[in-house]
Amino acid sequence: MAGDETVFGVIGGNLKLGIFKSAYAALVLTDRRLIYVFVTRQMTNDAIKKAGEKAKAEGKGLFGKMGATMAASADLLRNFASMDPEEVMALNPENFAIPVDSVTRARLDRISRKDHEGDYHGESIELHVETPQRKLKLTVNFMTSTPEVILRRSLGNKVVRGKHY
Repeated sequence: MAGDETVFGVIGGNLKLGIFKSAYAALVLTDRRLIYVFVTRQMTNDAIKKAGEKAKAEGKGLFGKMGATMAASADLLRNFASMDPEEVMALNPENFAIPVDSVTRARLDRISRKDHEGDYHGESIELHVETPQRKLKLTVNFMTSTPEVILRRSLGNKVVRGKHY
């Protein structure tokens, strides 16, 4: 079934699960569905270990190993893009998917982070996906690619920019 499903890209961020609860997740966007993948600590640790071992085998020094392990999370997200969507769904029993047809709107908002003194500390993007049954918010802090481009490939004109984008 999934063999003819096209993956357009992956966006990683914190998925809001409740008032005070969130989890790191990857959003795999395909031509048929949006797959929310909960990234476990074990997945991250395995990716870091693999990156360190690869850097060591390539003869990289301390800084090369550090760079490789710091990039491990982004590599993990890229791996999701190269996997069959059904394999991605099977990685964690908590993963879930939303059919593209059920999405009514996906809004992007750019959020500036400042401390209590007003000093600027970077930006994040909030992705709000809405269906008739639910609303989901994914906060993207590190750009693995351009979220809007990937979203438009999957959702087309359902993607809108919020007033702060």
